[in-house]
Amino acid sequence: MGLTILDADVLIGVLTRTDANHMKARRIIQRVLTDVPDRVISAVTIAEISVGPMARGDAEGNAVRMFIEGLRARVLPLDEERARQAAAIRARTGVKLPDACVLAAALEMEARQPEPVTITSFDKRLLSAWKRLSRAG
Repeated sequence: MGLTILDADVLIGVLTRTDANHMKARRIIQRVLTDVPDRVISAVTIAEISVGPMARGDAEGNAVRMFIEGLRARVLPLDEERARQAAAIRARTGVKLPDACVLAAALEMEARQPEPVTITSFDKRLLSAWKRLSRAG
């Protein structure tokens, strides 16, 4: 694996012990940290996974920030161009806007490098859309 885009559902699964996918998400993230040298997170994904912990207080919000830092992932900001691309992806595929932001990040990373880009997610609809949009699909 060369590069993966980390989706919110896997990250929330790791952070939430009561999540149905908690153990599976932990194994996935351990594998990603060991086997995937290049990791990317959309800034929108960070917002998405931070809402609940921040609502519960500064300590949990800080724990999420430290978790993200520990992933040693590049954070891809949502600039105007990427926002427009995400809107076009949402219009074309019908995925939710945060997922469209993940897809926009994946397409941008795919355009920058020759190796395949993967998305680490449990979301079958997101992964199906990536299969249709990526050059590997």
